[in-house]
Amino acid sequence: MKHCLSTPEGDATPEFPSMAVTNEQNGLHGVYLVRSVGCYQDVYTPAELNKFLAPVGPIIPFDPVPTEWQYIKPWSPEDYSKLGVVDSSTVTTRTDEQHDAETPRRPSMKAIERMVT
Repeated sequence: MKHCLSTPEGDATPEFPSMAVTNEQNGLHGVYLVRSVGCYQDVYTPAELNKFLAPVGPIIPFDPVPTEWQYIKPWSPEDYSKLGVVDSSTVTTRTDEQHDAETPRRPSMKAIERMVT
C-alpha cells in the first residue's frame, strides 16, 4: 500500500494521472480517504473483485414493448367499477357556503364549561 502525499495547498500529488485503467487485468485502482488512516492509494486485484462481482450469466435479449404501453390511458368506466372508485367527472362538489351550512359547529368553550359544571 502506497500512501498519498499532499502539498501544503491540500492538492493531491500527481499520482492520479498515473493510475492504471480499471479492467480485468489491472484490477481496480483507487485513492481512499479514511479518517483513522488518512489518504492512501490501493489496488483491488482481479481475484479480490471477483469475490464481490456476480458471475457472468447468459445475456437476456432485449424485448421492446409496444409504444402504446409508454402512455397512460384515461380510465374507462370498466376501470372505475372494477376498482370501486367513483368517477370524479360525475361527482358534484359543494361550495364553501354549502359545506359550512351542512357541517355541525363545535360547541363554544362557554357551552362546554356549562356542561362540565
